Parts: sequence; C-alpha cells; structure tokens
Amino acid sequence: MQLQKTVNIVTHKSKDVLGHPRGLFILSFAELFERFSYYGMRSLLILYMVSQLKYADERAYGIYGLYAALAYAAPLIGGYLADKLIGFRRAIIMGSLVIAAGHFCMALPFGEAFFYTGLGLIISGTGLFKSNISALVGMLYKKEDQRRDAGFTLFYLGINAGGFLAPLICGYIGTTYGWHYGFGIAGFGMILGALILLINSHHFSPVESPRFSGKKLSNVTLLGGLLAGPLFAGMVYANETFSNILPVIGILFLVYLVNIAAKSTSQERKNILALVLAIFLLLLSGALVEQSGMVLTLFIERNVDRSLLGWTIPTAFFQSIDPLTVLLFGGLFSYLWMRLARKGKDLQSSTKYALGFCFIGFSYFIIYMGCVSGQAEGGISALWYAVIGMVFLSMGDICIYPVTLSLCSRLSPKNLEGVMMGGVMMGVSFSYLFGSSLAKLASLPEENLESLDAVKSLTVYGDLFENMSLIALVCIAITLISGLWMNKITRAKQEVALT
Repeated sequence: MQLQKTVNIVTHKSKDVLGHPRGLFILSFAELFERFSYYGMRSLLILYMVSQLKYADERAYGIYGLYAALAYAAPLIGGYLADKLIGFRRAIIMGSLVIAAGHFCMALPFGEAFFYTGLGLIISGTGLFKSNISALVGMLYKKEDQRRDAGFTLFYLGINAGGFLAPLICGYIGTTYGWHYGFGIAGFGMILGALILLINSHHFSPVESPRFSGKKLSNVTLLGGLLAGPLFAGMVYANETFSNILPVIGILFLVYLVNIAAKSTSQERKNILALVLAIFLLLLSGALVEQSGMVLTLFIERNVDRSLLGWTIPTAFFQSIDPLTVLLFGGLFSYLWMRLARKGKDLQSSTKYALGFCFIGFSYFIIYMGCVSGQAEGGISALWYAVIGMVFLSMGDICIYPVTLSLCSRLSPKNLEGVMMGGVMMGVSFSYLFGSSLAKLASLPEENLESLDAVKSLTVYGDLFENMSLIALVCIAITLISGLWMNKITRAKQEVALT
C-alpha cells in the first residue's frame, strides 16, 4: 500500500508538460550537455589534427572515424549494464562524469598522450550515456502511445540547443585562446547535466524497474569507465588496425540477435528483423550525414569563400548549422507527424526514411553544383552552396534518426530496450566507419594547407559530392522496396498494442 502511494505521488509530480511527460524535458536537458560536448569536439577535432598536429587528411579521417565509431559502439556494453545491473539513471550519471573527465584531460596541453587519453575517456563515458538516455525516454511512453515519434523529435529538438551553442563557444575559444581551452570547456556542462538528472531522478521511478533502487555497483561502474579510457585511447591511436577489427563486433551482435529471435515469439521475431533493417538504413544515412564533421569541414576550410560583410567566418562555426536546422525545423516535423497521426494518416517509418534520403541527396547535389561553379572562381565555392547544402543534409537526418529511436523503443522486446538501443548506436558506429572510408576517397596528401592547389582540391571534393548524391538515390530505392515489408510489421505491432 505504501509503495502504491509513493508511485501515485511521483506520478502526480510528473504531470505532462506541453502534452508530454515531464521526464522528457529533464532528459533533454541532460542530453543537451552531452551534445554540447559532442558538437564542441566535432567542430575542432579535424581542424586540430590537420593544422596543429600536422596529420595528413587520411590519418585525420581515420582517427575521427574510429573515435566516433567506438563512441557509438560502446553503448552496446553500457546498454547491457543498464538492463541487467545498475539501471538507466545511474548509467547516465556515471557516463556524464567519465565524459567530463575526458574533456578535462584534453584541456591539459601536455602532448598527444593526453589528447588520445581524453578521446578514450569520452568514448567510455558515451558508452554508459548515449543509448541509455534514449531508452529511458522511450520508457516514458506506453507502447501504443501515438505521441512517441513526436516525443523523440522534441527530444532531438531540445538537445540540439546545446549542439548549436557548442561550435560557437568552443570554436571561438579554441581558435582564439587555445585549442585545449576549447576542448575542456564542455566538461563543466557534463557535470551540470549529471547534477540536474540526479536531483530529478524521482520523476523516473514509475518507469524504471525497482530492482535498480540500490547503489550497488555504481562506484565500480564509474571506476571501470575511467580505466577503460586508456584502452579505447590505444585503439584510436592504432585506428588502421582496429577499423578492420571493429566489424567483428557487429557480426557478433547479429549472431546475438539471431539467438534472441530464435527464442522469441513470432511477432517479436519480426520486430527484431524490422529493427535490423531500420539500423541498416540508419547506417547508410549516417555515413552521408556525418561527412559534415569530416570532408565538409576541410572542404569549407580550403575551398569555400567564408567572408561575410568583411568578416571571415571560422570554419568551426559551420558545425552549428546542423543543430540550428533541427531547432528551426524539428518542431515543424514533430507537429506534422502528430497532425497526420491524429487524422489517421500517419506516415509509415519507411516513408519518413525515404523522405530523409531525398533531402540528403539534394543536399549533396547543391554542394556539388557549388564545386562546379567554383572552378571558374579559382577553386573557391560560394558560401551559400555549402550553407544550403548542410541545411538540407540536417533535414534528412531529422527524418531518419529520431524516427529510428522511436521505432526501436516501440519494437524492442521487453527487458532488452537498452541492448536494442545499443544496436541503434552500433548502426551509427558503423556509419562513421563507412563514412570515413568514403571521406578517404577525397584525401589530399599535402600536410600544409597553404600549399594546396584550390582548383585541384575542389575537383576531388566535387567528385565525391556527386557520388554521394548518387548513393542517396540508391538508398531511396532500397528504402521503398524494403519498406513494404517493414510497414506490415510495424502496422501489426500497432494493432496488437491497441487490442
């Protein structure tokens, strides 16, 4: 009886806000600082390696790709720990502290060893944080709740406020006062995010299993996360070797899913297969979208006229375009999904995917046209081609990534939400590996940016962007064909939930 009263009190305190559970906005605030960390790092990482460490393009792309891939693969372990041992809230808080430690480590100007160790700690902390916060968002909604897609889009919208500010703040501080200050500033935000979640933990008691009410293993998890940092650092340093080894984890994960599917009911088996397809489509889209942190960064630095009203825009500032686009258009997409659902005309997930790939293909076509016109301008493309292209690239991501999170939370078998959400992160992980392979096709061997021939580099970049637009067309065809089967499964799932 006392437990029931407690749950009622918590539920009363957690009344809906703007039509969604209060916990959605608390988690969005915590994720805001994680995105501040990510975008702050992304805005500086490639530029720092090329201009300060004097790495060749190919090596910089390899480090960036494996760093991001490991950061999104590690949630497989973090999801398991949350599912089975420590719970989602504690995993998120521990992850925040480890990420903060990574940023503080990179703030120390003591050479490459601290640079790689910082990257390793951020990877380790992201493993505990990333998939678990998305899984906890999904738990706020019942399986049949039609607000789910809109809720995840709002989650995606809210956290991008941090993503918008990060390149401006970290980019300005890093390029003006020192790269290490830019790397380190995000650590303070991660600590604040952890404190906010800790203070408001009671809002999540009704949706998280009571078996995680104790504090056992939390300190061990934090220590393990810190100790794992140097291990990941070594993997990033030896990126050429581990980029070939990491796909083995993907194969083992597929084997694990097949084993689960074999022991599941017929409907659960179909749901798992639908999620595998969704993760594959996310992998393809991510490889194209995440070029904004790799090839597009160096393309803008070398071949885009960044002058505006007599001021040269720092290249790092362009990383704010993605989150700003989400802030401007994410709410519109969320409203559209909800309005269509209320009228009984909700778009199927595969249709949203196809729309996303259309945006992505158009974005690269625009940037390619900028490369074509720039040939007559001494190898310098006009600013607006890059800006408009990156806006449409982000609009494509809005149609795919949050919808995949929603689909995963709706179709995941019970007590496997964290693992399946980790599978989504694994898809993003491999998108970075695939994306870095694509980026290397546009690698320029010179280490000194000033010695580069602009016309030559623009030709190389233009060829890659043209191929990217063609890849997007192929992805549209794959989505439309495979989506017919996915739609049957997701529709059947909705019918079961409503009966």
